Amino acid sequence: MTVLFVLAVAAARDRARQAALVAPGRPAGRAGVAGPLHELAVLLLDEGRPGDALESARTAIAAWRAVLADDPDYYSGELAGTLAVHARALWAVGRRGEALAAGLEAADRFRDLLPASRADLIRALLLVSGFRRDEDALPHALEAVELAREAAPELLARALARLAAVHTGLGRADDAAAATREGLAVWLRAEPASGLLEPEDAGVLTGLAAALASNGRPGVAVEVMSAVATAYRRRIRTFRLIDGPAGPAATSDARQLRHHLRTRLRDTLRARAAYHSKR
Repeated sequence: MTVLFVLAVAAARDRARQAALVAPGRPAGRAGVAGPLHELAVLLLDEGRPGDALESARTAIAAWRAVLADDPDYYSGELAGTLAVHARALWAVGRRGEALAAGLEAADRFRDLLPASRADLIRALLLVSGFRRDEDALPHALEAVELAREAAPELLARALARLAAVHTGLGRADDAAAATREGLAVWLRAEPASGLLEPEDAGVLTGLAAALASNGRPGVAVEVMSAVATAYRRRIRTFRLIDGPAGPAATSDARQLRHHLRTRLRDTLRARAAYHSKR
């Protein structure tokens, strides 16, 4: 647990307490409470504490619903966002049916808010597709790809990777390889601009490579892992340890992150070598 994480959690809790005191029981007060609690749930979930995230997400959802009961024209998108966080936390603690229900409600609410919610809907569809068996996940993955092609190129690679994983699970090796190669090309064009590899992207890509290799496509798996390795190297260079105004806590966090990224890079290179030997 890092110092920055502890400070962020304390700040979110403090904002929720202050909002409750300023306008207790009123729509503005409920919304003011729900926002920080949503942030707290995200922080806890990203820190690997889904059980703790559940309580914050559940309280935030109740607050958003109370606000919507008074004024249904506002905060539906915020409720949908918290439902998606709640779904992730529920899935992580093994409450699969509840997770699917929360994810589906989030997707439905985002769909009602199109086109402004397009990116959020794509993320919700990808989330839900991960909760379902491949034959049931396919419509969600296809919808996500279609929406991303229309107006969310920053999410297209992730959507194609998910679609490829679904095709792999269904035994459609050719469709999986085609979606993988297209997604990889999109991702490689976009990734150098940011120089970052998001953990979710890395997990999707490495899992996809393993699935492709086991389904007779080790060459494509090597391509995927080579791209992931390149992205890890770029991100490691981003976190150069420079002493300065950020202070020792930030320097320690950067050092931990660099160590973690180097470990993941080594694992990626080993996996690539294993796939290469199967070609």
